[in-house]
Amino acid sequence: MSRLYKVLGIIMYLIYLKFAVLLVTHDSRILDIADRILRMEDGRVTIRSF
Repeated sequence: MSRLYKVLGIIMYLIYLKFAVLLVTHDSRILDIADRILRMEDGRVTIRSF
């Protein structure tokens, strides 16, 4: 199992337990599990998706 899927499994478990999770990544493959997405460019928020 890849490291990405191990990390995603842990994140999904924390979400199941009702923990708030803040994840910062350059990997766009995990966007599907996010409730909210903030995109930053040059230190500024450029896109907000809620």
